[in-house]
Amino acid sequence: MAMTVVATIGMNATVKAGGTIDGALGEHKPALSVSHAITNGNGADDKANVCQCKIDETINASDTHQLDLAGDSGFFGETLAFVALKYLIFKNTSTDSGTVLEVGVDAAAVPLFKAVTDGINVPAGYFLVWGGNTDAGKLTVTATTGDIISISNKDAVNAGQYQIILIGETA
Repeated sequence: MAMTVVATIGMNATVKAGGTIDGALGEHKPALSVSHAITNGNGADDKANVCQCKIDETINASDTHQLDLAGDSGFFGETLAFVALKYLIFKNTSTDSGTVLEVGVDAAAVPLFKAVTDGINVPAGYFLVWGGNTDAGKLTVTATTGDIISISNKDAVNAGQYQIILIGETA
């Protein structure tokens, strides 16, 4: 079965900061908006044709999940065959505030971080978004040597929960 991927990824942040500086009332309203529309296909900036999602996934205390982008089964039962990763959206939905999930550390990791020993800790209630709509920034997925997204539960007592969406290209 060929997968069709169509998505809209967006974030908006507007901050209103006010205060008194040297007796004068000041206000600052920075805003940041990012929106990408993804259409089905590959080989072009805003195209994608493979997706992996794990929603409400439970990870035991001190456990590690490895998502194999070139070998796991997708949600339709197909074998995933990512050759590029364009978007990673991760949220730690754990209910225990001390549950920190680390994303990224594995000897065969997709090169999201500078080194395979680098990762990012995502505390309960926090999220991580990485992606873009240019081919120049996509990450190459290489079967057996660079195809793993690792999620580790740093909490030795409590299980954690997470959601992740990965969007990319096949050959």
